[in-house]
Amino acid sequence: MAGCQIKICGLKRSADIAMVNRYRPDLAGFIVDFPRSHRSITEEQLRSLTSQLDPGIRSVGVFVDAPAEKIIQLLNDGVIDMAQLHGRETDADVRRIQQATHRPVIRAYLIHERQDLIAALNSPADLILLDQGLGSGQPFDWQLVSDVAIKRPFILAGGLNANNLDQAIETLRPNAVDLSSSVETQGIKDPVKVKKAIAIVRRHNLNF
Repeated sequence: MAGCQIKICGLKRSADIAMVNRYRPDLAGFIVDFPRSHRSITEEQLRSLTSQLDPGIRSVGVFVDAPAEKIIQLLNDGVIDMAQLHGRETDADVRRIQQATHRPVIRAYLIHERQDLIAALNSPADLILLDQGLGSGQPFDWQLVSDVAIKRPFILAGGLNANNLDQAIETLRPNAVDLSSSVETQGIKDPVKVKKAIAIVRRHNLNF
């Protein structure tokens, strides 16, 4: 990844796809078959939505303890470009998906203490995502990250919004940032907020 990229996650409507096609984040995230999230969509919806997505925007399927076979099929069918694992998946699961698809795998880690970060840094995933919790909208203690020299690509998530994106990018230098609830109004993706967040990231890339 060059510079800092931006992922808009939790897309679930055709209107969301039209919006990201217009404002062009680097990555578009879809939470698949996780009923605990109000942003969850079915596999059928996923196939429909990603077929509408501009091919220049990479699609990311977000999975929580989903069968590896299902993830592998979606990747090999070209329904999604990348898989993000956000549950109790093991390193062996990550390697299995990588070897079966030759597609990038993102492994999400909830960062509550230094040991969580160490586990993330040792992951075999192509990218690690550092978060507070799935869709919590709250940042974790960024000091945990700034105290450690991260020498591998990582995505920063959790509590990012237009008010702290500048600080997050300048302080932690992530390869990508992941936003969801902060670019919504009453649970629906807000084009004004999405456009603003993307503009902030693009501005930083001029001097990244």
